[in-house]
Amino acid sequence: MKAKQIDTRKNRIRNIASWRKAEFQVANMLRHRGVSCDAIGGQNKPWDIITENGQKIEVKFASFNKKRQWHCNLRDIQWTHADWFVLVLAGLPSASKHDRACLYVILRPIHKKAIGLTVRSLFNRFAKNVNDWQRIVRAEGRANEQS
Repeated sequence: MKAKQIDTRKNRIRNIASWRKAEFQVANMLRHRGVSCDAIGGQNKPWDIITENGQKIEVKFASFNKKRQWHCNLRDIQWTHADWFVLVLAGLPSASKHDRACLYVILRPIHKKAIGLTVRSLFNRFAKNVNDWQRIVRAEGRANEQS
């Protein structure tokens, strides 16, 4: 009989640290590409990052689970407020357990309550959205030209 995983405060803090760290990673990736932005995830707004020209970005973190997929919950309120979703997919299967990378899937808001991603769907359906930071950079450039 398998032992149940106990939901302790330490486990919850570890999970919170993972999604909070993902917000800062995305903000740093944008800054590295020349987009000035602030991570405002702790301000109780429906988005986590806002750019200099007002692009609102919601960051979602998901770990690779036992069903061999990533699962992200999306709330209804975020559909109307965020301009972009960045799904941070951690625990990419690899030969070494210590060398696991993160993937970043950049999407426009979609009208679903949840999204499930498998390795196969990343190659087929979402291939053009994986690590495609230029979409946000171009949108930020267009917003900069208009203002």
